[in-house]
Amino acid sequence: MRNEAYDTIEYRGFNINIYQDEMAEDPRDWDNIGHMACTHSHYDFGDKDFMGKDGNEIVEKILAAVTGENKASSVREAWDYGHDNSKKFKGFVGAGLHIIGKLAPVIMPLYLLDHSGLIMSCGSNMDLSCKRHNHFGCDPGAWDTSMVGFIFCTWDDVKNEYGLGKGAVEKAERYLRGEVETYSQYLEGSVYGYTIEPTDRNKGINCDDSCWGFYGYEWKENGLLEMAEGSIDTAIQEYRESARKMHDEKLETNKFLRECWAD
Repeated sequence: MRNEAYDTIEYRGFNINIYQDEMAEDPRDWDNIGHMACTHSHYDFGDKDFMGKDGNEIVEKILAAVTGENKASSVREAWDYGHDNSKKFKGFVGAGLHIIGKLAPVIMPLYLLDHSGLIMSCGSNMDLSCKRHNHFGCDPGAWDTSMVGFIFCTWDDVKNEYGLGKGAVEKAERYLRGEVETYSQYLEGSVYGYTIEPTDRNKGINCDDSCWGFYGYEWKENGLLEMAEGSIDTAIQEYRESARKMHDEKLETNKFLRECWAD
């Protein structure tokens, strides 16, 4: 049994009933430009290939992505057997992020607000400080806010999608921010679908349409309303064309019968 409609919009004698999509697809399974590397003690966030048990592991995976597996292993080995590295970089995470900051065009920290639901957002590009703060503006003590990882892309990702001309990095950054916004909507449960049913005005018009997987609750912006209204417009147009055709056929039949009767 479907839950109660989240919203209902009347359009041209039909009700567009909007429901929460309880089987929404994880956006991290899509063909994304960015790579989301996360660690958390209670949740599995981000891309499966970039999940880690702690910051050391996700930084090593990001290193592998931006430098190549062999170089990443060499960096880790050099760190493990190095001397006095902690004074300069504050641990392997600091050393790894220092290298990543030199090689990745876009890398932004990911923050999670875990309070009566989950909300994710990203910080500034190249902010590799790993500091927890009141990122969302509603958690002064940052008790419910944590930094859970990074979203990043490589130069190959930028080149394949935008080329390497002017503004390519800025375009990639905007796209990655959009990826985080969509993923946050998924975590929040802010994914919806619709069904259409006629009101008493249009009982004779069939518009048996539904569609799911619209992220965000701005119906005009996420395409839900456009698609639903388009289906209704098409159903009404097809009904009118069918009625007009039936009317014309009826006139032709009556004309034929009159002519036959006259003969």
